[in-house]
Amino acid sequence: MGKEKLSEEDIKARYITPAVEQSGWDKSRFVMSMHSQQVTSS
Repeated sequence: MGKEKLSEEDIKARYITPAVEQSGWDKSRFVMSMHSQQVTSS
């Protein structure tokens, strides 16, 4: 399945989250940061 057919959530789950975790970022801080961005941008 090509990337253009994936939803935003699929792309985050397949590509972005694994890359963030492999880079050594603390996943819990990343999730909190993403959540606060969504809340403030709504």
